Amino acid sequence: MVVYLAGGMRSGWQDKFIPISGIGWLNPMTHGLDDPVDFTNWDLEGISRSDIVLVNIEKGNPRPFGLMLEAGYAKALEKRIILIDGQPESRNFVMLRVVADIIFATEQDAIEYIEKVQ
Repeated sequence: MVVYLAGGMRSGWQDKFIPISGIGWLNPMTHGLDDPVDFTNWDLEGISRSDIVLVNIEKGNPRPFGLMLEAGYAKALEKRIILIDGQPESRNFVMLRVVADIIFATEQDAIEYIEKVQ
């Protein structure tokens, strides 16, 4: 199973998932690319190669435009979308909630789910 990690790039939330063994993690934090064309192509290729896209709407990420693009692309490719909804009070993410296959309130809930299904 290959999982693409979509979400904020500052908090390091991805590090909580990487220790789960038996999964190929595609983490945009690791590509080291600076050019927008290069990192966008890397991200879209990673989503194409993934089985699941884990989308994390962190509370401290008020305008996750890249995350929204990644989730939309994943949906268009019919990828399974797991959503961690850290901003359930926000109406800005209504469409994302609709396209998600499963929604969790916390990162820990998502971790426990992924450990069970892998």
